[in-house]
Amino acid sequence: MCCFTKKANKEILKAIRKARDRMHTGLILEYTVKTSVIAFGIYLLLVLLSFFIPIYGAYLKGAAIAGSVITAGFVVSLFMTPKDKAAAKMLDSKGLEERVLTALELLNNDSPIAMLQRQDALEHLKALNIKKEIKIKFPARFAMISGLLFISIIISGFIPNPMEEKAREIYNVKKEISKQLKEVEEVIRRVENNNKLTHEQKEEAK
Repeated sequence: MCCFTKKANKEILKAIRKARDRMHTGLILEYTVKTSVIAFGIYLLLVLLSFFIPIYGAYLKGAAIAGSVITAGFVVSLFMTPKDKAAAKMLDSKGLEERVLTALELLNNDSPIAMLQRQDALEHLKALNIKKEIKIKFPARFAMISGLLFISIIISGFIPNPMEEKAREIYNVKKEISKQLKEVEEVIRRVENNNKLTHEQKEEAK
């Protein structure tokens, strides 16, 4: 394969991957913002439930859940990279009439016709403003919904919660029970490890 053909192939792949990266960036934005709607929806639901049933630390728990959901959505979107073929089709949809997809499929074909086809595709790609044609769209509608949910969560924090005191009492009782259970377990461990006591004495002590 001559140097000219190698350079043409490299330029075609560069254009395809530039389009692919812009598609991926848009997908990451869309997926993350949509996930934030779900995350803040769960957060708000938990907060509203805390007004009817005692849930200790509802805001902290909600924040942890929302943060985890949004992070998970973002991480998943990072692995959702579009294929070169999808990027080629996107470029072709901008008036290139399957030139890019054909060039991609014939990338390793050294026949004169294939080389001419790739050169033709490259000339059209050079004339195309990829940044202008493949816009990174911000999902404004979903961002607005997410923002409204977040504002609702903040506003709810200023409303007196009749279940807050009860939730705190239940939490403190559970905490005290857990503490006493640990103390009991420690006493049992000491009894079991005391070699001066017989088996019957140990059972009686328990």
